[in-house]
Amino acid sequence: MEFLKRQYALCGQFFREKLLRRALWCLAAFAAAGLLAGLLCPQEWAAAMQECFAEALQQGELLDEQGGIRMPELFLHNARTVVSAALAGLVPFVFLPAAILLLNGGLVGVVLSLYGKSAWKVLLLGILPHGIFEIPAIVLGCAMGLLLCRSVMDSLRKKPGAQPLEKLFPALLRVFLCYCVPLLLAAAAMESWVTPLCLGLLGPFGGGAGVGI
Repeated sequence: MEFLKRQYALCGQFFREKLLRRALWCLAAFAAAGLLAGLLCPQEWAAAMQECFAEALQQGELLDEQGGIRMPELFLHNARTVVSAALAGLVPFVFLPAAILLLNGGLVGVVLSLYGKSAWKVLLLGILPHGIFEIPAIVLGCAMGLLLCRSVMDSLRKKPGAQPLEKLFPALLRVFLCYCVPLLLAAAAMESWVTPLCLGLLGPFGGGAGVGI
């Protein structure tokens, strides 16, 4: 127990000092990307993207025979997304984690745009039940990726005060295990068991609104 407390204490200190500001900016960018994509994306494109998303769910074997979402597969899928966002920071100068962040935010906005005036209902019942856990995990993964990208750039430039990568990686891994994994487990459970029940409140209209991020 003392070991666990120690890890969370170290994780909290690192988060406050290195990640909090980046995470807040990432969250704002995520929301802005969703809003702009929802307003600007043509309906035909939005419908085509939703069909592609549904096909990807089927091909990725995230759905069971009854059309429900498999929690373990969903957790692993989202964990890979977060890890990919963080490790994308190893590529210097191009800030790939920002592209992953904007893409995910944009996809949410595009899907919501299909439901017009009822989009707020889909947001509240179809996305927020699991999104309140999943979105922070993705945002945190992208923030870690941006920090890693900056550290790689500083190291390549031999900038004074650059954080050694051999010290940064353990700290990032600690954040992933202490923060991201619990968030993703909660998100997978909510999306598998609670979100479908919430969408049922929308009636037939909400049948196709089971979107995941």
